[in-house]
Amino acid sequence: MKRKAALTALAIAAGTLTALGTGHVSQPLAAIIAVFLWLRFFGQTRWPVALAVFTALHTLAWELAYIGTVPMPALARISLFAAFSLVFGLATTAHVWAVTRWPRLLAALALPCGWTIIEFASARLSPSGSWGSMAYAFLTWLPAAQIASIVGWVGLTFCAVWLAALGDLAVRRGATTRGGVHAAAVGAALILAVVGFGWIRLASAPAADREIRVLLTHGPTVGEVEGGDILRAYYLGWDLQDAQRAEQPALAASYRERLFQQTAEAMGDAELVVWSETLAWMSYDEEAAWLAHGRTFARERRVLLAMAMSVFDPTRDRLYLNKSVLIDENGEVLWEFLKARPVPGAWHVVGDGVLPAVDTRLGRLGGAICFDMDFPALLGQAGRSGTELFLAPSFDDKRVRWMHARMAVMRAIEQGFTLIRPTAFGVSLVADPYGRRLAEKDAFDGGGFAMSETAPRYETATIYARIGDLFAWACVAGFALILLAARRFGRIETPPSARES
Repeated sequence: MKRKAALTALAIAAGTLTALGTGHVSQPLAAIIAVFLWLRFFGQTRWPVALAVFTALHTLAWELAYIGTVPMPALARISLFAAFSLVFGLATTAHVWAVTRWPRLLAALALPCGWTIIEFASARLSPSGSWGSMAYAFLTWLPAAQIASIVGWVGLTFCAVWLAALGDLAVRRGATTRGGVHAAAVGAALILAVVGFGWIRLASAPAADREIRVLLTHGPTVGEVEGGDILRAYYLGWDLQDAQRAEQPALAASYRERLFQQTAEAMGDAELVVWSETLAWMSYDEEAAWLAHGRTFARERRVLLAMAMSVFDPTRDRLYLNKSVLIDENGEVLWEFLKARPVPGAWHVVGDGVLPAVDTRLGRLGGAICFDMDFPALLGQAGRSGTELFLAPSFDDKRVRWMHARMAVMRAIEQGFTLIRPTAFGVSLVADPYGRRLAEKDAFDGGGFAMSETAPRYETATIYARIGDLFAWACVAGFALILLAARRFGRIETPPSARES
C-alpha cells in the first residue's frame, strides 16, 4: 500500500514538473527533473500501467502548460496532446526496456535520441511546427542555449533528457557502483561541456561590424483608427450600409496618411523602419497606392522601409495576402514576400516558402513573418544565405506573447543573425545572434506604437547553419542502433523493485 502511494506521488510530481517545464512557465530545471522522475516511475511500474499513467498525466500537464494558446476545440486539442504524450511515453518505455536489458552506458542515449526524434518530426511534419519543444525553456539559461548554434534547438532537448537519463541510470545502478559512478561522471562532463561552450561563445563574441538604427512599429492597427470598424468590415467582405460603403475610400486614404505620418514622427534618425505583421490593411485595388506612398516615403527620408500588409479582395470570402515588402532608400522594391506557414485555421494565401535575402547598404537583410519563425528547417535558408539582419514582423496574442518571443530568439542563435521583431499585441524585440535581448517592448504595457533601438550587425556563421539537421538524423540512427543492440546483446535484468510489484 505504501509502495502504491509512493508511486502515485512520484507520478503526480513528475506531471506537475512537466507542466512547469514548458509552455507559459518554462522552467528548465523543472523540465529536467520531470524527465528524471518519469524514468524512476517507469522503472518501478509495469510498462502498460506506466504508459497509461504517463499519457494521462502528460496530457493534463500540456493542457495546463499551454492553456489558452491552441486555437482548437477542446476535444481536438486534448486528443492532439494525448497523441503526443503517447508517443513520448512509448519512447520512454523503449528506453527503460533498453537500459534494463542492456546495462551499458550507451543505453542511456535511447531516451534523448527518442525524444529528439519526436520533436524533430513534429517540427518537420506538424502544422504547429516546433511548438511544444522542451528546448525553448532553456533560453533563460543563455550559456546552455548556445549549443543550438551547433546542433539546433533539438540539441537542448537532447542534452536535458540525456542528463535526466544519466541521473536515472546512476540511481538504478547504485551511486557507489562502477556503473553509477560512470553515469554520474558523464552527466557532470555533459554539464561542463555545454555550459563551458556557452560561456566561451558568449565571452568571445566579437564587436558588431556596425550599429543600425532601427524603428519597430506595432501600430496603430486598423481597429485603432477613425472608421476602423467600417474599414475592417469592407476588407473582410462583411455587409455594409450604402452610406458606410460610400465613406470607405476617404477613410482608407486617411488611414494611409495617418500611418505614414506617425511612422515619420517616430522614426527620428532611423535607417531602417519595420512594421509589425499585417499593420496596413488594404484592398487589392488600393495596394498600388500604398506601395507608391511607401516608395516615396523611403526615397525622401533615405530609409529602408519594411511594410507588413494585409491585402484583401472584398469580393471573395476569407482570402487575403499576408505579405512583407522591403523598399530601399532609392524607392526600389527589393522583395515582396508572402507568409509561408499559416497558423492552423488561418485563411491567407500561402507563399512559396522561399525566404528573401538581399544585400543593402545596411548589410544582408532577410525576412519571414511571425509563425514562419516556428519552423527551424524553413529558417535554415537564412543561415545558408548569410543573412545578418533578419526582419520578422509578427502579430501575437496576449497569452502567447512571451513564449512566442522565446521561440523567435532561438532562431537567431541557430542561424547567426540579429533578429528585429516588431509585434502587434505582443513583444517587440531586438536580439543578437547569441540570444541576448538588447531591447524589448510589451505592447500591453502601453507607451506608444513604436520603439526606436539600435541593432548590431555581425558576420556570424554558425555550425548549425552549415550542417542543418544532421544531428537530429544521427539521433534517428542512434535510437535504432541502441534498440537493436539491446535486443542482440542484452539480457533481461529486472530491477528488484519491479519484481516486487
